[in-house]
Amino acid sequence: MRSIGSGKRGHGPDELENPADVAVLPLSGLVAVADRDNHRVCLYDGETGRFVRCFPGEGRDPITDGLFDGPVALAADGADHLLVLDGTPRLQVFDGADGTHLLTRSDLGIEPSSYKGIEWDGLLGRLAIANGGNA
Repeated sequence: MRSIGSGKRGHGPDELENPADVAVLPLSGLVAVADRDNHRVCLYDGETGRFVRCFPGEGRDPITDGLFDGPVALAADGADHLLVLDGTPRLQVFDGADGTHLLTRSDLGIEPSSYKGIEWDGLLGRLAIANGGNA
């Protein structure tokens, strides 16, 4: 087991404010952390725990593709794509290597909620999403 990040709570580049989920990118070995209250995903080197980068940047945005409203669930596929659920009714897909936004799907019946989970089954090519309400 390895500890990643500075261990400091906050808004800086190597600080997390309410980490909600983690995923390991299988090709690069990077560890992605959903930094919910900073509305971003941060990447760390899986071998050293060293901070690599955060994306998409700063600020909350529940409408614009490529930005987040409190990311809460992560999964990675076999091509190092990062699948992200946030507080909105959309699934966003990013290139895990550089954080480039690749795709947004808002037609999957996902509820706008912070109670969600996601898993990619690479063997069967299936995506599973747990979708909870705010009640």
